[in-house]
Amino acid sequence: MEKRFNAMINEAIRCLDWTIILDYYSVHDYLEVGMSSRKRKSLAKTHKGVTKEFLIKELKSILAFVIENDVREFDHDKWYVLFRRDENLRSDGLGAKLEVMFLPTRGVAYEGEFKPEEEDTDNTKLERNMMLDLLDKSLKEENYELSAVLRDKIKKIDKLIKYTR
Repeated sequence: MEKRFNAMINEAIRCLDWTIILDYYSVHDYLEVGMSSRKRKSLAKTHKGVTKEFLIKELKSILAFVIENDVREFDHDKWYVLFRRDENLRSDGLGAKLEVMFLPTRGVAYEGEFKPEEEDTDNTKLERNMMLDLLDKSLKEENYELSAVLRDKIKKIDKLIKYTR
């Protein structure tokens, strides 16, 4: 790894508030991650009351992995790493950026976890159309009992569709 990236790693680690980090890990478990320059693998080991030296060694291997593989975002345990490699120096002369954050608490939501209300309405309309087809068929077959049940269900669906608008 280039010297400039080693210097960035050391500076990012130096800037962290280790008192807060060690206080957190004195109470909580840490999931250790083994790193190589080619691939990341999880080890199912936990440490209680980890040392600063252990965390620095672990963090250095994570940051080396991020830089060597040009990973833009990396998330492990309570660590969040952002990396931007700018081969051409920016106008401010800062160049590449390595940002390391220790986030003991955060909230995350993914858009795909939530179903929009419109989908429910579309499904309800689809169900209504199927019921109308069944109603037409039951009337043609002169099955008036089934027709009455289907008519009542369609009325309930119509009320539901009106209510969701």
